[in-house]
Amino acid sequence: MDVKVLNRKFLDIEFLPIPQSIVSFEDYPKRENDCLCLLSGGVDSLVGAIDLAEEGRKPLFVSQIVRGDAEHQREFAHLFGENNLCQWSCFISKRSESENSTRARSIVFFAYALLASCGIEAGSSGRKEFIIPENGFISLNTPLDSNRIGSLSTKTTHPIYMSLLQDIWNTVGLDIDLVLPYRYKTKGEVVSDCRNKEILLRTVFDSTSCGKFLRHGYWHCGTCVPCLVRRAAFLKAGLTDSTTKGYCIKDLKGVQSKDVAAVQMAVMQEEKYGIESVIKGSLSFASAEEREQYKGVVLRGIDELRELLRRQGVI
Repeated sequence: MDVKVLNRKFLDIEFLPIPQSIVSFEDYPKRENDCLCLLSGGVDSLVGAIDLAEEGRKPLFVSQIVRGDAEHQREFAHLFGENNLCQWSCFISKRSESENSTRARSIVFFAYALLASCGIEAGSSGRKEFIIPENGFISLNTPLDSNRIGSLSTKTTHPIYMSLLQDIWNTVGLDIDLVLPYRYKTKGEVVSDCRNKEILLRTVFDSTSCGKFLRHGYWHCGTCVPCLVRRAAFLKAGLTDSTTKGYCIKDLKGVQSKDVAAVQMAVMQEEKYGIESVIKGSLSFASAEEREQYKGVVLRGIDELRELLRRQGVI
């Protein structure tokens, strides 16, 4: 390909040609799937798969193998057909010690989606769709207190990140649209609005949300922010939480957890000073209309967490 330069605010990327393409241009039969969909093994991606099936879509699911999630990914995909899952793993052998978080997991998902996109045809618009089912509260991941900035509030599906990635793909001629159908919904709303409650109730409690799942022996810790948002979402949807194995820490009252304290602080700050005191400048990227949409997501997300803390006797 030709040398291309993408300039956008703080972004300056130069793309250089390689001696030969790594993608085969030979004619080969394509799958019958009409879109790509991330299937991580979590609640949102499960609901995303259910909703697409109810719409009559035929997604090709893209999964990254993570210990503890691989079997559930296959089980979830199998609910919606056969031979519809690209489940890959990126194993890198390093001499030095590695950390056991999954912070870089999302960018690998997008790389796998590009690879999987070679197997499906474009739609009538000439472009392909990559559905990323992630609720807006977690996508924005507004820091709940001053201790949750930086890597403690990762932005792996944040609107800015998604927009910049879309720009890169467009610049290099990748005709794939990143689609976030739940960007204006909380997790509780995603679960509540699921289009097939029967399938949801049979599967959702086998899903994985915990940010420390591997560290706790494939067991939800119950106190990290993703776990708290999960638990609050089930309350919002009126579901009795029957998460497989339950939570390492079920009762939140009196627990020594920085994440629980951060959620409590955000709830109290919103009650005393309003939602703008929590958001601060984190929505400055959005247009006036979008800002109101995102502000509503943050407010309703905090409302869901407030109800969890109230039920648990924390507040």
